[in-house]
Amino acid sequence: MGFGWGNPGISRVGVVVRNDKGVIIFKGARRLQDGTNNDAEAQVALMATELAINMKVSKLHLESNSQMIINAIAKANTPSWKLSHWVEIIREKLNSFEEFQGSHVRGGANAVADLLSNIGCDMTCQLAK
Repeated sequence: MGFGWGNPGISRVGVVVRNDKGVIIFKGARRLQDGTNNDAEAQVALMATELAINMKVSKLHLESNSQMIINAIAKANTPSWKLSHWVEIIREKLNSFEEFQGSHVRGGANAVADLLSNIGCDMTCQLAK
């Protein structure tokens, strides 16, 4: 997952779904309403979770460049009141999976999602398989 520019500012997100072998099976991007980086990270985590449910994924490994969002989802910290709504929805949806793991990634490890967030399509779109 990646997000756009400014804080607060333009929010654009990118999502990459890989199979258990690391092969990209879906890439998409969307422009959100303007907001903070944390707003965008929470929304893209929800989008990725919903996408995985729709793709009938049984084991989800969610990677984000936001350690705060990963910790909030894992209940390692309490998110701000502004993010609590998003985090609670994500936690509910995680019941759909046999297994869940969340990881914080840095720098180049999130390069494809970051590139997609910079493109920031006006709607979710499948860019490649």
